[in-house]
Amino acid sequence: MGSWIGPAIVAAVIVGIFTVAGWFVTASLALRAEQRRRREKARDFRIALRAEIMSELANLEAYDRISLDQPAAEASAGAQPVPFIPTGSRNRIFEAVVGEIYILPEPVIEPLVRYARQRDILEGLGEDLRRLAAGEASQVRIQSLFDDYLKLRKGLKSLAEDVVAILSRTD
Repeated sequence: MGSWIGPAIVAAVIVGIFTVAGWFVTASLALRAEQRRRREKARDFRIALRAEIMSELANLEAYDRISLDQPAAEASAGAQPVPFIPTGSRNRIFEAVVGEIYILPEPVIEPLVRYARQRDILEGLGEDLRRLAAGEASQVRIQSLFDDYLKLRKGLKSLAEDVVAILSRTD
């Protein structure tokens, strides 16, 4: 070795090598920890969303066609009832998760968004029906919209079943 390489320079090079190696190890560990946290968060989101949608599905199944067809049967018999549509509950978990939906696996996002959109459309139509029923709308118009409501509700049930199946597979 040349006279310009002394013990201080060798020590500085060794310290530099260990420092750079430490940066890489720390970055690798931090990346793995972040990936683990992200996987856990995505799993927690899937579990919570599945629970919320299963609750909605149970509600849709409990009040399925039997109770919803009754007003249609009465209307066709000439009784002309006004269909009663209860206000739906909020999708609290979806509302909380929607800002971080990108964490979920790609196959989950699209069906989940379709389900949420269908649910919003159904709620909007329910509000319109309640407003029309309180006003001077014709029974024919109300019944036509109610039939559309029933079709959307059936579609929502199908979407909910699909999303629950997808969320169950991605655990």
